Amino acid sequence: MFGHNRRAICAILALLFFSIPMSGCLSLVAGREMMEGARGEPMVEETSTDFVLNHDFIVDGTGLPFDQVQHSMTDQILIDRTVSEIMIVFKVNFNFDDLIPEEFDVREVDVDLLWCDDDGLNCDESDPIYSQTETDSWEGSIQIKRDETPAFQDGLWRLQVTGTGAGSNTGLSGEVQDGWRLTATVFRPCLSFPESPEECTPTIDLA
Repeated sequence: MFGHNRRAICAILALLFFSIPMSGCLSLVAGREMMEGARGEPMVEETSTDFVLNHDFIVDGTGLPFDQVQHSMTDQILIDRTVSEIMIVFKVNFNFDDLIPEEFDVREVDVDLLWCDDDGLNCDESDPIYSQTETDSWEGSIQIKRDETPAFQDGLWRLQVTGTGAGSNTGLSGEVQDGWRLTATVFRPCLSFPESPEECTPTIDLA
């Protein structure tokens, strides 16, 4: 099989050499068709891209470990016509329940996934694609599928997390921190060839 492919590639290179005097577009088209003919049948697979927003709350040295501070994180996610699904894995960890009186406890974590236009602007905050607020420790996941979500439109989406929590990290044993772990995974189709199965090119890049 290897010898056959090698002979085919050599023959194609020779033909390409002699086709150089041809008109530019015709030569390129012919060369591409010949090279594609020498490759094995492509397989449609799935590739994924992770967007990770993690945070642990740490109060600076001027406050107490159970003082509450706020933090925000944002990332942009490019959604094209080939994206079929987004999976969000979310975990919140709250401590200090015995140290912070309930009437003073404002700890929470808010997550929003917003549609925005191709420039990442004009985000639709009135109708989030995904929104969740947690005031206690929690973990879980959610799947957002294109064919089940009317707002699943192309654009440069915004993933944002805002939270309030407490914690310390001075090096002493027994210290803990409130915090969250969030991973958004975007799935889209890709093509791989038998000659290089470890490579899978997103179909959007082949358009």
